[in-house]
Amino acid sequence: MTFVSQLIKKPVFIDDTKYAKVIDFGLQSKLQSPEISTALLKNKSGKFAVPLNETSQKDGIFYLKKNYTSIPYNPDDFYLAEDLLDKQVIDITGKRMVRVNDVLLKENEGMKVTGIDVSFAGILRRLGFGSLNPLKTVTIPWSAVEAFDYQTGDVRVKLGKSNLSMLHPAEIADILEEAGTKEREGIVEVLDAEIAADAIEEANSETQEAILEQLPTNQLKKILEKMQLSEIADVANEVPPQTVKKILRLLSAERAKRVEKLMLFPDDVAGGLMQPTFYKVTKEKTIGETLGEFSKLKVQPEAVIVTDKENKLVGHVHANELLNANPSTEIHSLITEPFFVFEDESFSDIFRKFAQYNLRILPVVDQDNKVIGVISIDAVIRRIEEEEEKDDAI
Repeated sequence: MTFVSQLIKKPVFIDDTKYAKVIDFGLQSKLQSPEISTALLKNKSGKFAVPLNETSQKDGIFYLKKNYTSIPYNPDDFYLAEDLLDKQVIDITGKRMVRVNDVLLKENEGMKVTGIDVSFAGILRRLGFGSLNPLKTVTIPWSAVEAFDYQTGDVRVKLGKSNLSMLHPAEIADILEEAGTKEREGIVEVLDAEIAADAIEEANSETQEAILEQLPTNQLKKILEKMQLSEIADVANEVPPQTVKKILRLLSAERAKRVEKLMLFPDDVAGGLMQPTFYKVTKEKTIGETLGEFSKLKVQPEAVIVTDKENKLVGHVHANELLNANPSTEIHSLITEPFFVFEDESFSDIFRKFAQYNLRILPVVDQDNKVIGVISIDAVIRRIEEEEEKDDAI
């Protein structure tokens, strides 16, 4: 195995005269390929790059052709030691953030990157203790890595992009929580807006606040359109006023109004946990009519809220209950008991109802018994997890 650390600082000769030393290796086409294209050298005149195919190696020494072609050093190019060593990357396989301690190379009619060393053995190797190193080297294949540039936040290695999108939102949220500011921006940038929104909703409140404060406006707008209003309201209650204004400005007038209403409730009562958008029908609707409307929806609701003509709660029916029922039956006939909570009820009361009646959704009503939102079991679980994280932090 050959590592970048073993080649850095190697002398470069032209014939028998020492001419420069190797300080880095550059990748071609801005990382579209793992093939190393240039060697970055340094002598008394400064830094300069040469095509790798104009160098040769023998006994650990680099030789340069007399009539080599010099390429001006461009700091915007990607170099392994400068842009990758000591940076953090996402390990897709282990679903975690890891530090790049060395870069594994393969030499065969040229050189290409085959992986990164994330073990402490890589650090010892760079310190010159490679031959005395008793530790096991742990490498991650190059194809399983997403790397980010600290200065710009750009995704600099995109070979694992599809793998990143295939992770569960909760796993992406874990990565977002460990990542730095620029890394988060890079991660969110490559994700589909809906996946990014789901991942942000799964992240802890500190990470949510950081992302929504730092994202560029056009990117933030796309993600806000996919986020649940209750999640937006929770974050909006924690960020500075100027960020709240920015968030509300990017929402449609109707969604902004709903978020402002949700922000009036503490996050540990029903009004603060509820989602103000839900699917409802009046009690006279038949099951056949309801299923017909379902077919026109982009996203199938988990449950149907049933009300009278004044929007007062009659009850709710889980969507799967409709499938085996008589299409001509009015939907209210499937309701056995109208479970609900008032907008100011505490989380302990909400949790007790979910547990006691094995609910997946719970309507929220005002003092006139009119439906103003619904609480999902997912919202309850998120609330419990947030409290556990706060306890762990103490």
